[in-house]
Order: sequence, then structure tokens, then C-alpha cells
Amino acid sequence: MEINNPAPIEPAIQTNVKSNPQNPIMPVTPTEGDSSNKMVLWLIGGVILIFLVVGVIYWYLSKQREANQPTFQPASVTIKPQPKDTVDALDRDLSALEDSNLDSDFSSLDQDLQNL
Repeated sequence: MEINNPAPIEPAIQTNVKSNPQNPIMPVTPTEGDSSNKMVLWLIGGVILIFLVVGVIYWYLSKQREANQPTFQPASVTIKPQPKDTVDALDRDLSALEDSNLDSDFSSLDQDLQNL
């Protein structure tokens, strides 16, 4: 079986030929999807902006509140330790009381009361 092929098979060579069609330039109108995407982006940007503004106001007010609060510094108090009462110190105090005569101290008061 012989095949008679009258035209030889040649590989096709592709050439880059730029065609310059005469298409008029038409303005691209935004479609429904483009405007909704822009709306979502504006909404997200607005929410972020609101959070930033609220955060800055909160930070400013907290700093202002800290500045208005007076700082309290504890006064330096020195506490002198009291001498411990020993038996000897208590005996001395008791003997000092016994030496004075309480009746003689109140004798002038008794006379004043009797004159009334």
C-alpha cells in the first residue's frame, strides 16, 4: 500500500503579525460588581477610621485624667520606740507616787467646799 501524497507536509511557521484593528476606544462604565466592591472598601475604611478616632480620644482622656490626679506621697513619720516597762521602772514610778501625800493635796479643796 502506497500512499500518494501530492503535497508535501511542511511544518507550520507562526509569525507574529500585529494587526491594527480600527476599534474605537469606548469608555469603560463601572459595572454593578465594581461599585459594590468600592462600597465595601469604603465601609471597611470608615469603620477602621472610627476605631482609630475612638482609640485616640480614649488614650488622650486617660492621659489627661492621670495628669489631673494629685500624687500622694506619704509623710515621713518617725516612730520613737517606747521604752519597755520593766519591773524596776514600775517600782520607781510606784514609789514616786507613795512619797506624795494625797490628803495634803486635797486639804485646800476640802476647805473650799466646806465654805460653800
